[in-house]
Amino acid sequence: MLDIHFTFKSEKDRDKFIELWRPLARHVLLYEPGTLSYELAIADSDPLRVLVFERYRTKDDYHMHKASKPFEEFHNGLRESKIEWAVKEGQSYYETGVGFMYEGLFLGGGCEHRQRCLMIMCAIIHHHHRGPPVVVPSRPSSSESRKQGGAS
Repeated sequence: MLDIHFTFKSEKDRDKFIELWRPLARHVLLYEPGTLSYELAIADSDPLRVLVFERYRTKDDYHMHKASKPFEEFHNGLRESKIEWAVKEGQSYYETGVGFMYEGLFLGGGCEHRQRCLMIMCAIIHHHHRGPPVVVPSRPSSSESRKQGGAS
């Protein structure tokens, strides 16, 4: 598990960072089943503070992520855009198993029983909202992703 905190110098820099990060996050969702979580959040008390939370099944999955072409493109984009941040802090963690995280339930979870997980997720959402069932789209196939400009 890894968390990285950024405090950007301006909202413009923060927004550019997010714009560059978005295609990487989509690639991770579609093509890195060993990545269990990959989320960017903006602090509710400081719009210049951003958290990136990453969770991998194994260290090899983390290294595969860092070696990916979209990861390289993201970092090249950061250098070229000259985004400025005042603070960047990161820390990796070992999970203890105390508490819980949703593993394999949501789209990015790398679940081997994907259809069952989607059905469970829909049931949870339906129960929580007490509304009509929610239809969750499946991940696009490789050919659909290429048509939409995704990585292959």
